[in-house]
Amino acid sequence: MPVWREGLAWSVLSVDYQRILRLGTFIDNARRRADKLSEERRAELAELGMRW
Repeated sequence: MPVWREGLAWSVLSVDYQRILRLGTFIDNARRRADKLSEERRAELAELGMRW
């Protein structure tokens, strides 16, 4: 798996790897803001196997 380096062009990365990075960002943000998520949203993420 490629390692992200500062200055590496986004277009150099494969589409699949770009999606992995975006998913990682989403998960990180969801964990950081867990206290601000609605109970319904937390339950939906928990059903998907989200580890808090």
